[in-house]
Amino acid sequence: MEKEDLKKYCELIVKVGVNLYEGQNLAIGCGIRNADFALMLADTAYEYGAGYVDIIFNSNELTRSRVDHAKKAANINFMPNYPISRGFEQIANDWAFIRIDNLEEINVLKSLDANILSTITKNEQSALKAMSKQLHRQRLHGV
Repeated sequence: MEKEDLKKYCELIVKVGVNLYEGQNLAIGCGIRNADFALMLADTAYEYGAGYVDIIFNSNELTRSRVDHAKKAANINFMPNYPISRGFEQIANDWAFIRIDNLEEINVLKSLDANILSTITKNEQSALKAMSKQLHRQRLHGV
Protein backbone atom coordinates (compact mmCIF):
# COMPACT_ATOMS: atom_id res chain seq x y z
CA MET A 1 0.00 0.00 0.00
CA GLU A 2 1.29 3.46 -0.87
CA LYS A 3 2.22 5.81 1.95
CA GLU A 4 -0.56 8.25 1.03
CA ASP A 5 -3.14 5.45 1.16
CA LEU A 6 -1.76 4.25 4.50
CA LYS A 7 -2.09 7.77 5.87
CA LYS A 8 -5.75 7.89 4.78
CA TYR A 9 -6.30 4.48 6.38
CA CYS A 10 -4.75 5.74 9.63
CA GLU A 11 -7.05 8.77 9.57
CA LEU A 12 -10.08 6.51 9.04
CA ILE A 13 -9.05 4.29 11.95
CA VAL A 14 -8.41 7.21 14.32
CA LYS A 15 -11.37 9.42 13.34
CA VAL A 16 -14.04 6.80 12.63
CA GLY A 17 -12.83 3.48 14.01
CA VAL A 18 -11.96 4.59 17.54
CA ASN A 19 -13.58 8.03 17.29
CA LEU A 20 -10.66 9.56 19.19
CA TYR A 21 -11.57 12.78 20.97
CA GLU A 22 -9.31 15.70 21.87
CA GLY A 23 -7.05 14.79 24.79
CA GLN A 24 -7.98 11.09 24.82
CA ASN A 25 -5.12 8.65 25.22
CA LEU A 26 -4.61 5.75 22.84
CA ALA A 27 -3.06 2.29 23.24
CA ILE A 28 -1.93 0.44 20.12
CA GLY A 29 -1.17 -3.27 20.38
CA CYS A 30 0.76 -4.86 17.53
CA GLY A 31 3.49 -7.21 16.45
CA ILE A 32 7.00 -5.94 16.02
CA ARG A 33 6.77 -6.27 12.25
CA ASN A 34 3.92 -3.74 12.27
CA ALA A 35 6.00 -1.08 14.04
CA ASP A 36 6.03 1.35 11.10
CA PHE A 37 2.26 1.21 10.72
CA ALA A 38 1.77 1.57 14.49
CA LEU A 39 4.04 4.63 14.49
CA MET A 40 2.05 6.11 11.61
CA LEU A 41 -1.17 5.51 13.58
CA ALA A 42 0.41 7.15 16.63
CA ASP A 43 1.46 10.18 14.59
CA THR A 44 -2.05 10.46 13.15
CA ALA A 45 -3.56 10.18 16.63
CA TYR A 46 -1.36 13.02 17.86
CA GLU A 47 -2.42 15.09 14.81
CA TYR A 48 -6.03 14.58 15.90
CA GLY A 49 -5.37 15.60 19.49
CA ALA A 50 -4.38 12.44 21.36
CA GLY A 51 -3.07 13.21 24.83
CA TYR A 52 -0.69 10.24 24.87
CA VAL A 53 -0.09 7.20 22.67
CA ASP A 54 1.32 3.94 24.01
CA ILE A 55 2.46 1.25 21.59
CA ILE A 56 2.52 -2.22 23.13
CA PHE A 57 4.52 -4.67 21.05
CA ASN A 58 4.08 -8.43 21.16
CA SER A 59 6.00 -11.13 19.38
CA ASN A 60 5.31 -14.78 18.69
CA GLU A 61 9.08 -15.12 18.22
CA LEU A 62 9.54 -14.08 21.86
CA THR A 63 6.84 -16.53 22.94
CA ARG A 64 8.60 -19.23 20.93
CA SER A 65 11.86 -18.49 22.74
CA ARG A 66 10.08 -18.68 26.11
CA VAL A 67 8.53 -22.05 25.29
CA ASP A 68 11.71 -23.47 23.76
CA HIS A 69 13.75 -22.61 26.84
CA ALA A 70 11.17 -23.29 29.54
CA LYS A 71 12.90 -25.36 32.20
CA LYS A 72 10.96 -24.62 35.36
CA ALA A 73 7.24 -24.52 36.05
CA ALA A 74 7.75 -21.17 37.83
CA ASN A 75 9.00 -19.67 34.56
CA ILE A 76 6.06 -21.05 32.63
CA ASN A 77 3.50 -19.86 35.18
CA PHE A 78 4.94 -16.39 35.68
CA MET A 79 2.82 -13.42 34.60
CA PRO A 80 4.00 -9.95 35.67
CA ASN A 81 1.52 -7.53 37.23
CA TYR A 82 2.35 -4.45 35.17
CA PRO A 83 0.23 -5.32 32.09
CA ILE A 84 -2.76 -5.74 34.40
CA SER A 85 -2.06 -2.48 36.23
CA ARG A 86 -1.57 -0.67 32.92
CA GLY A 87 -4.84 -2.10 31.63
CA PHE A 88 -6.87 -1.02 34.65
CA GLU A 89 -5.35 2.48 34.44
CA GLN A 90 -6.27 2.69 30.78
CA ILE A 91 -9.84 1.56 31.50
CA ALA A 92 -10.21 4.01 34.38
CA ASN A 93 -9.00 6.88 32.22
CA ASP A 94 -11.10 6.13 29.11
CA TRP A 95 -8.28 5.20 26.74
CA ALA A 96 -9.06 4.23 23.17
CA PHE A 97 -7.58 0.96 21.86
CA ILE A 98 -6.35 -0.25 18.48
CA ARG A 99 -5.12 -3.79 17.94
CA ILE A 100 -3.19 -4.77 14.84
CA ASP A 101 -3.22 -8.55 14.41
CA ASN A 102 0.24 -10.12 14.25
CA LEU A 103 -0.32 -12.22 11.14
CA GLU A 104 3.30 -11.98 10.00
CA GLU A 105 4.33 -14.39 12.76
CA ILE A 106 1.28 -16.65 12.60
CA ASN A 107 3.19 -19.85 11.81
CA VAL A 108 5.92 -19.35 14.43
CA LEU A 109 4.04 -21.19 17.19
CA LYS A 110 3.00 -24.25 15.17
CA SER A 111 5.79 -26.64 16.14
CA LEU A 112 6.03 -25.73 19.83
CA ASP A 113 5.34 -27.95 22.82
CA ALA A 114 1.56 -27.62 22.97
CA ASN A 115 1.38 -28.29 26.72
CA ILE A 116 3.80 -25.51 27.63
CA LEU A 117 2.22 -23.05 25.19
CA SER A 118 -1.23 -23.92 26.53
CA THR A 119 -0.11 -23.36 30.13
CA ILE A 120 1.40 -19.97 29.30
CA THR A 121 -1.69 -18.89 27.35
CA LYS A 122 -4.10 -20.03 30.09
CA ASN A 123 -2.09 -18.22 32.77
CA GLU A 124 -2.08 -15.00 30.74
CA GLN A 125 -5.81 -15.24 30.06
CA SER A 126 -6.56 -15.96 33.69
CA ALA A 127 -4.46 -13.01 34.88
CA LEU A 128 -6.12 -10.66 32.39
CA LYS A 129 -9.69 -11.95 32.92
CA ALA A 130 -10.81 -9.30 35.42
CA MET A 131 -9.42 -6.53 33.26
CA SER A 132 -11.10 -7.96 30.18
CA LYS A 133 -14.48 -8.08 31.94
CA GLN A 134 -14.11 -4.47 33.07
CA LEU A 135 -13.14 -3.43 29.56
CA HIS A 136 -16.31 -4.96 28.12
CA ARG A 137 -18.44 -3.37 30.85
CA GLN A 138 -17.05 0.05 30.08
CA ARG A 139 -17.69 -0.38 26.36
CA LEU A 140 -14.52 1.48 25.55
CA HIS A 141 -13.75 2.77 22.10
CA GLY A 142 -11.75 0.24 20.15
CA VAL A 143 -11.01 -1.25 16.79
